[in-house]
Amino acid sequence: VIFKGVLFPMIDSAKTDSTQQPKSAWPTENPPPSRNMLSWIGTVGANVLMMYIDLYKVFGEKEDDSVPLLPDIMLALEGCINQDTESLAKLGLNVLSTLVLTLGVDADTEVVTTVSKYRADMICEKVSKLIVNNFCMDFGDAGSVQLRFDAIPREVAALALRCPLAQRRRTKLGLPDRDVVLSVEDVTSTKQAEASNSTPVSTAFGPGKIVEYLKPSSDLPGRSRIELSWGASLYSGEAFARTGPAADDEDDRFVPSFLGKDQAWPQLATSAMTALVASLDLIQLTRELLVASNYNWGLQNYASYLNALEASHWYAFSFNENGHLRLQLQQRGFMNKNRSEQNLSPELPHLLEQEVLAMEQMLFTVFRLYCHNKPAQQSNPSYTTQQAEDFAEPLIERLSSLVLMRYLSFEESALRKLRAGTGAGAAGSRPVASASAEKHQSSKPGHVHSQSQINWDEDEESSEDEAYGASCPVSGSNKNNAADGVLNVAEFAREKHDAYKSPALIVLEGMMDFTHEQFQRNLGWIVPLLSRLIICEDIEVRVCVRQIYQSFVNFLLIK
Repeated sequence: VIFKGVLFPMIDSAKTDSTQQPKSAWPTENPPPSRNMLSWIGTVGANVLMMYIDLYKVFGEKEDDSVPLLPDIMLALEGCINQDTESLAKLGLNVLSTLVLTLGVDADTEVVTTVSKYRADMICEKVSKLIVNNFCMDFGDAGSVQLRFDAIPREVAALALRCPLAQRRRTKLGLPDRDVVLSVEDVTSTKQAEASNSTPVSTAFGPGKIVEYLKPSSDLPGRSRIELSWGASLYSGEAFARTGPAADDEDDRFVPSFLGKDQAWPQLATSAMTALVASLDLIQLTRELLVASNYNWGLQNYASYLNALEASHWYAFSFNENGHLRLQLQQRGFMNKNRSEQNLSPELPHLLEQEVLAMEQMLFTVFRLYCHNKPAQQSNPSYTTQQAEDFAEPLIERLSSLVLMRYLSFEESALRKLRAGTGAGAAGSRPVASASAEKHQSSKPGHVHSQSQINWDEDEESSEDEAYGASCPVSGSNKNNAADGVLNVAEFAREKHDAYKSPALIVLEGMMDFTHEQFQRNLGWIVPLLSRLIICEDIEVRVCVRQIYQSFVNFLLIK
């Protein structure tokens, strides 16, 4: 009753907070929180959400898993994260991180108790879904992110078939589908009809029915009053999933809101930036969860996390490879570090941080399973050392080959374009294919990434990016910026090369932790890559390669 009758409805005040909230101009900016004393989010938001944790620690942590409270709390926090207001999303993520990382940890004695399998599985599912539910595939008139599904494992591709933000955006724009635009009058009559018919809905606070509709005013958006099945009333402009006959129709599941068509781009940009900021925080949360001592993850949990992280990586990689989309977004002021419509940043929008962080976390996880996994030290190990190796080995081969070949490709591309003196061209050349990165079909237990394939030609440039380089319009006050880096392909290729140095070093340092038996099993794909890396321009990479030769290759030659 305390949670569902008092705390959960309080969040609705956050979603109607009309005060100006700080927004990031780019995903890693991290602006300071709001100091506005009229803001619910900036004043009491953190206290309300932190009460979830405090009360759950007192009343709920010892609950019977058959009557769980934790999923309701997770659902309420998910509602804070999956919406457009960045400060509320970050607040929800902070509270979610605190909650899941302190489960089973006694605050006074610091004694750690392993979280039950039921709760661990539920948290794994929720966090993995949060990652994939923050991909903005569709940027409206600017274009969309197109993933190369022939190059992505089938399990990962299945997570990126739809744009999770598209329905949320159509809801806020009053668009029940992509073709029909409803006027405010149409939407008003629709909502009033739903209220008169007591349309059943499903909310974060339980099932209910719409009984009244309040028209928008100068201060508040339109809101519906929902009578919940357990007696409470909820006022909200939030989109609710219908539980009536229309629930089978994908485009009719959501009640549209009140935004005019002229507000499409500002709302789209806000929604997209919030999702991009949340994506980076979710990768960091996954990193901490996977090493937390209060969880005994099973291989299926690792598979879920890795699939979500790889989908995040491929999403960011595809965004960075789409030169036309990035130019269109730059001309609309998206990720404008100058924060001025009259002075656009010369740097094209990119998601290098997300692309690289997701890959680093995948590599860290699979090498840890392969080289440092000690399930025997756990009280109730859910898998054996051999099962962990069988699970991780094909992933290490595929991900390591991909990272090292991209690192070499970006280096070659940057050097080639610098020598040619080109300042405009493709936004980035396509990575080189590796013979060892061909389709893997493993029959080993626990292997989840089957039917993966990398099939790129060594000298093939992206036709889309070539067209982008040949037809980039530069107009108005931004014209002089072109020479400063808007279209400087060599500079971006160098940035990608520098960004991939860290995951490349994770791979090489991970190889140094192999046993001789593990190294010999992976010899076929490792040695061709080492022979190319030994002549790369970065001395730190070359030193790692030399150590691998001294520790393993020379040993095999002498043997």
